[in-house]
Amino acid sequence: VAYEYQHEKGFFQLNLGSRWMDYEMKSLYNSDVYLNKKTDVLPNIRISNSFRFGKSTRLYLSYRYTGSLPSMYQLLEYQDLSSTLSISQGNGNLKSKLSNGINLNFSNYDYLTRSGYYIYAGGSLDSRGIMDVVSYDEGFKSFRTFENTSGTGYAYLGASFNKSYKFGVNTLSYEVSLNFNLDRFKGKTNDVLYSANSQGLTPKVKLTWDYNKEFIISPSYAYDYNVVDYQDFSVDKTNNFTHKLNLQITSYLPKQFIIGADVGYNYNSMLADGFKKDFTLLNASIGYKFLNDQLTAKVKAYDLLNQNLSSRRNISPTSITDSDQLILKRYFMFSLSYKLDKFAGKKKKDGDSFIISM
Repeated sequence: VAYEYQHEKGFFQLNLGSRWMDYEMKSLYNSDVYLNKKTDVLPNIRISNSFRFGKSTRLYLSYRYTGSLPSMYQLLEYQDLSSTLSISQGNGNLKSKLSNGINLNFSNYDYLTRSGYYIYAGGSLDSRGIMDVVSYDEGFKSFRTFENTSGTGYAYLGASFNKSYKFGVNTLSYEVSLNFNLDRFKGKTNDVLYSANSQGLTPKVKLTWDYNKEFIISPSYAYDYNVVDYQDFSVDKTNNFTHKLNLQITSYLPKQFIIGADVGYNYNSMLADGFKKDFTLLNASIGYKFLNDQLTAKVKAYDLLNQNLSSRRNISPTSITDSDQLILKRYFMFSLSYKLDKFAGKKKKDGDSFIISM
């Protein structure tokens, strides 16, 4: 059932309903068949309101109460023995997740001058969530399953400010943003209930200089700080931070050419000994337009310095893990794109592209 009211300044919407689920999950593991059949009815309530103040200022507020199903591996009760260090098993009696969520957006942005600001906030609180339950034997081998809980969820708050100035053929713009997020976890370890609050703060600044749409240079910097506070857990607190410094350069000179370079420096503070904490990534490309700018040939080089890394720290409710994954380092790519002015008998504003990459 839905109701919608529209007026000159915006709209109001109300949606009341339910989601009817009839699902069947089956698994064949170690020659044994596991089956789980369930029927579930989940609520689905959404309320949203949008109001416009003047030409470019807008306020949007929404609320939702909805449910979602557990994943298949959380419900099927086979024991996963693929790891020698841990065993996991689903819980066939696990109930669906139910959560309340809100979103708030306030913006004052002029698309003509590309100047303005955004403020946003929101979050979700689980009236019925899902948590990990882990136990360890004397040899520190773990057994993992899942149970329902409540009081988990997340929240976020952020703002972004943009400003653009034009001086003849030059355009100078900048963007400053700040984001904060909070996640609330719960779990059990050896029958002891614990909780964890994860907080993240990310300020970012970006500058862009555009000369007559022929030469563009854009430096940016982002700092990401994360801290996790534990209650009734083996550790009290852990944290880490990263630096990301980036410079993008694009040139449309000389005519018919597109030349680009992208260099970035990354630093991660809390990787364990044996992991490289920083690296510099350099990408570059050159393209040429011909046949009345319909055809573009481009060569792009990735990771020219051959330093790309995938080392990262992951902080979860039950573990702090440093990992280094195998990734593709220095390589080159050739692409050929053809711009179609007409597609299916209709002219496109920006054109359609057919791209071949090697």
